[in-house]
Amino acid sequence: MHRLLALLLFPSLSFAEPLAASLITVQDQPMTGTILAADANGITFSPSTGGQVNQPYANLKALNIIEPKDWPSAIAALEAGDLNSAEKQFAALATSLQTVRALKDSYGSQAVFYRLLALRGAGRFKELADELSTLAKAPLALGDLYQDVLNELQAWAALGANDLAAVSVYLKPLEDSAAQGPLPQAPFKPMRPARMASVACLRGLMLEKNAKQDLALLDYHRAITLGFGADKGIASLALSHALDLLDAQLKAKPDSPQARLEGYALACIYRDVLGKGKLPAQWAALAVKPEQTKP
Repeated sequence: MHRLLALLLFPSLSFAEPLAASLITVQDQPMTGTILAADANGITFSPSTGGQVNQPYANLKALNIIEPKDWPSAIAALEAGDLNSAEKQFAALATSLQTVRALKDSYGSQAVFYRLLALRGAGRFKELADELSTLAKAPLALGDLYQDVLNELQAWAALGANDLAAVSVYLKPLEDSAAQGPLPQAPFKPMRPARMASVACLRGLMLEKNAKQDLALLDYHRAITLGFGADKGIASLALSHALDLLDAQLKAKPDSPQARLEGYALACIYRDVLGKGKLPAQWAALAVKPEQTKP
């Protein structure tokens, strides 16, 4: 059935988009066309000249996959911290590329992976847990570079289920207890800035749930500082929780100069960096510049 006709007759029907690609076989035969499907053994390829052929991976000398047309928009939304939009776009991409998800480290599995990151950054932990549960039965075709993050996402899902013991078990090996010294909590062992921001935010959320707000704020500051250069979604999540904590502190102790200065600084960061000049109404009081005290 022609695609347009099918959409007119069955508007709710979802179609997988073919993935444009070029390849060279081990016999040095070049082909351009689209990948219709993939599994553990190879791909189903539709040459631009017509028809389709099954190509085992062992028969491929080179495979060049063309970026899907909606990919740059989804990535831009994720990098800008527009997480709900990014989640929606990656969900659509994941559906359209479902038949090629088995292609290793390619767009099908990556679309699901980036959707998971968007769900995490948006604080939608229940949906994250549901998606991870589904993936346990059909793992993504992603290499070792993704595994640390995928393992960490399980801890985020545990946070959403309020299983703080599981979160603590995950975080403990990442902490450098020997370097804690007089610090109020252990620093983390060296790791990439994006991951450091993520685990700092994760620990901050765990501490907040354990009613250790001051310690949580320390981790949120670390996540904000690192996140804006490495993961704006994490920075946004940490910043939102820090503002909520400081707002609550000021309502309880309106004369706290430290909370007022800290709240004002973070409110300005949110307004100027994330809010495009605007600040959500619930934090409006934090954006009032504190009066300077005379020495």
